[in-house]
Amino acid sequence: MQKQKTRIIITGSEGLLGREISNYLEKKYHVCRLDVLLGHDLTDEGFVKKWFKKNKADCLINCFALNDHVAKGEKRKTIFDITLKSFSKFLDVNLTALFSVCREFARNNKSGVIVNFSATTGIVS
Repeated sequence: MQKQKTRIIITGSEGLLGREISNYLEKKYHVCRLDVLLGHDLTDEGFVKKWFKKNKADCLINCFALNDHVAKGEKRKTIFDITLKSFSKFLDVNLTALFSVCREFARNNKSGVIVNFSATTGIVS
């Protein structure tokens, strides 16, 4: 009997880091890609709960984040330019959604590994 390939879920799989990591790992592992560009809204708790209930994996790699300035090639705003509305959205995506994704992965898998990536492009541009 052949052993199944290790299953890896990669969030932010279509972004700068996520795409490179996904392409590399797909050579050896079964990779499940999750990204807003693929129609996955990780800020929607209902979606996250349903998706992770249906999709089991050995590893979760989180690469998703709200970094609008990177994709647009813009200079990052200073703290004085950030509105409370945009700061709230930043927290919803980069903190609350991350917590939700990690929680549902842990809830629906008996064991596994969670890796959270970040990059200085989110901080310095």
